Amino acid sequence: GSDGQVKQTDQCETAQLWTDSNPEKGSMNQYWYSQYTIDAYKDAIIESMHFFKKQKQNQRDVIQTKDDVDNKSPPCTTLDGRIAFLSTPSLYFALPRNIRDQCILFDIDKKWANDKGFVYFDFNDESTVSEWHNKFDMAVIDPPFITQCVWKKYASISKLLLASKPRRFSDTSKENADDMSISTGMILATTVVENKEMMDRLLDCRPTNFRPSIPNLVYQYNTYSNFPCERLAQANPEVDRD
Repeated sequence: GSDGQVKQTDQCETAQLWTDSNPEKGSMNQYWYSQYTIDAYKDAIIESMHFFKKQKQNQRDVIQTKDDVDNKSPPCTTLDGRIAFLSTPSLYFALPRNIRDQCILFDIDKKWANDKGFVYFDFNDESTVSEWHNKFDMAVIDPPFITQCVWKKYASISKLLLASKPRRFSDTSKENADDMSISTGMILATTVVENKEMMDRLLDCRPTNFRPSIPNLVYQYNTYSNFPCERLAQANPEVDRD
């Protein structure tokens, strides 16, 4: 229902159940992704953490061959890094509880304050994240506004939260992406196509083939990332039909 209560379950809620139970608030510029889009992003987030583990393994053991690393992907029941969800509650709550335990939802809507992973967050006030600097391996970002001044604040805060600088997107191939020695911070974000150059400049993120469906938003978003992801390389049939 729409009574503002958030279910606490051991399993992830279906995306449709979550959106039905949490009506969008226009006053907060809340516009939820579609069920298909949420599920696709959930898959991409889990895949990205497998990729992160491979990067860390390569850094810890430069002698280990790439084939050995590729054959050691963990099961999809835990993550190998911590994720900060900035203004992305629909994606945070799409994850199973055992995975959410390694994540934090940073959001201004106190509706979710009873969830143990919730942290009140105001993008205009960096002090709201002061206890969380350098604690995350990935940031998932969807600001309520698309303007450059807002994105500059989200980019700055994301860099504070990440334990390593955002990784450089020098090449989209996994072979070249594995050649990382310093920066491993991962970014997944959504905004309009007109922000392409800005996203490259602020976070070294590039658009992916997957474009999200946001049913009640009047303009089309793109997905941006700074890491290779097979799931995000696939087009969204809700948006891009042959």
